[in-house]
Amino acid sequence: MTQRFHKQRGAVTLIGALFILITLALMIQVLHRMAGSDILDTAVQNDSVEALFVAETGIEHASFLYANGTACPGLIGVNDNAGRGSFTISNAFLVGTDCRIRVQGTVGSTGTAQANRTVDADLRLAAADGWIVGDNGTILRWDGANWNAVASPTTNDLFDVHCVNASACRAVGENGTIIHWNGANWSIVASNTTRDLFAVSC
Repeated sequence: MTQRFHKQRGAVTLIGALFILITLALMIQVLHRMAGSDILDTAVQNDSVEALFVAETGIEHASFLYANGTACPGLIGVNDNAGRGSFTISNAFLVGTDCRIRVQGTVGSTGTAQANRTVDADLRLAAADGWIVGDNGTILRWDGANWNAVASPTTNDLFDVHCVNASACRAVGENGTIIHWNGANWSIVASNTTRDLFAVSC
């Protein structure tokens, strides 16, 4: 009877040890996936930010070409490499005296995915003031020499911006977003729609 009891204790110990090993293996696998996912998410976020900078480089390039005699429609299809990515001007047309362009910045991401950011901008000859709007409520202002980030009241994508003077601008975007520049700050304007708004003209 004592020998049988010892055999059963050995089997219970073996089963317990196997259970602990399987549990540890599963925990290591879950932790490995979590760590890989966090690293991948961070890499994709970094690529997205870099794609925005690449798109801004495309706007600078288009500004240079436009200021040096390239006709507005002639900017369509202009592309170049910048850093780890590239930009392409996919649209360009005249709105009054402004040349409205759409630039897409693309950066190769982890695996096969790519990070893309699209921004719209109005180019104006001999201007010391200008605006750019884009993904996640991005707003940039031209001061005659540089593009500078401006506080945005929204995180919705913005698709178009138009100004009638230095203290009266409107920008529109996804989910019926409308924002207004009063010469000092951008603020939300009530909208009676949740449809995406792709263009504005005043």
